[in-house]
Amino acid sequence: MIVGDIEVAGTTGSGIQAPSLLVQTGVVDEALFVGGQVYHPHTLRLLDRSRPFSMKLQAAAVGPITFGWLEYSSEVHIETRELGTAYQINVPVIGSLAMTFGDRAAIGNPRRAVIHGPNRPTTVRGWSQPTRMLGLKIERTAVEQELTAIIGRDLDGPITFADALDLDDTVAREWWMLVQLLVHRLRYPDSLARHDIMAESITQGVIRGLLLAAQHDYSDEIPGTDRVTAESRAVRRAVDFIRENVALPITLAQIAAYANVGVRSLQLGFQQVMRTTPTTYLRDVRMQRAREELLESQPGDNQIAEIAAKWGFAHPGRFAVNYASTFGEHPSETLRRVH
Repeated sequence: MIVGDIEVAGTTGSGIQAPSLLVQTGVVDEALFVGGQVYHPHTLRLLDRSRPFSMKLQAAAVGPITFGWLEYSSEVHIETRELGTAYQINVPVIGSLAMTFGDRAAIGNPRRAVIHGPNRPTTVRGWSQPTRMLGLKIERTAVEQELTAIIGRDLDGPITFADALDLDDTVAREWWMLVQLLVHRLRYPDSLARHDIMAESITQGVIRGLLLAAQHDYSDEIPGTDRVTAESRAVRRAVDFIRENVALPITLAQIAAYANVGVRSLQLGFQQVMRTTPTTYLRDVRMQRAREELLESQPGDNQIAEIAAKWGFAHPGRFAVNYASTFGEHPSETLRRVH
């Protein structure tokens, strides 16, 4: 059906879960309304008015999980208050997106999922280049009930996940393959994945797979896993130190000292827990902060070099190359497009 400029397509059937939804609109207010209904209430700021605005959202629900493909025609900045009742997992399957969760930042791309918890405001910035994101909204009670059943005790509070989930990791890759297969089958109204009696087992598999694949503050308590203990605690301390001091000229030795481990132990811990290195993680956080400042700044001859230097990038040329590799555009293009 068509409501105003919104095109909505859905399917229903006996014994079938909530209908799929296809929405295409060129009106910002309508995009806000539909996005808020499917995901979370949010604000939407257009960062590139040189191109006509449009939003496309295709979504389907299975029990407590909503799966949705989201696309915009031009760069936008999305801001959401505390999610409250849900966890959100975002995976750009094409392109990359810059996301924040409270004071934490991460870049999502086809090899890296970003997980947002229920207790911090979130932002998503991107779509300057063609980008397609698969977003999973999972009801908070469903996730926390599954974890409670696994570890055999009540939780102390919301689950705090690591900033990102490396989809190249063996367990994470298997979880991602499961999600992709399920999403593919949800396209068909008569799919087994849509049947009521399958919903509980399907959603349990997705949620428990996520709890096994992603690092979080209860990972050490999950039976039958090979999670490190001292290493994961050291990595969490190191991550906190990096985020609190990212604007300072901190060294690997200082990070290791704060985490109460040696440099080599910290490197091994990061590889096991985060699937990256401490220096790469520090660079990624600094790159994200530099991009945020570029997007809020006024264009100027020395602006890029000054911002790069502020966030620890001493060589503007090298910064520009790494920036383009991360965000798909050069710093100068970011400034021109915003202004």
